[in-house]
Amino acid sequence: MSDQTWTFGVVFGWTGPVTPLYLLRKHGTLEQVDSGDHAWTVPVTGDPGPGTADERAGRAEWIAQEALVALLGRVAGTDESDDPARYFAHRSTTRVAGDGDE
Repeated sequence: MSDQTWTFGVVFGWTGPVTPLYLLRKHGTLEQVDSGDHAWTVPVTGDPGPGTADERAGRAEWIAQEALVALLGRVAGTDESDDPARYFAHRSTTRVAGDGDE
C-alpha cells in the first residue's frame, strides 16, 4: 500500500494557556469557531495499513486526534500539576478530504 493523504478537521474546546495553540498553527490551520471552540485542520500522510478505505481513514483520523493531544501536551506540560487533558475537550473530527477515499 502506498502513502495516502487525508485532511481532517478536529473541533475541540481549550481552556488552557494560549501558547499551545500557536504550535498547532505550525502543523495545520487553526480557527476559532462560533461556539468559542477551536477547529484544527490538519493533513495526515502515510500508509495506514490494510483494510477498506473506511478502515484506513479511521486509522488516519485516530492519528490526527493523537497528534493534536500530543502537540498540546508538549507545550502545556505533562506533569500532574499541569496535565493538558484538564484543559482539553474533543468535540468532533470530520474527514474533509483524502486521496485515500474511494
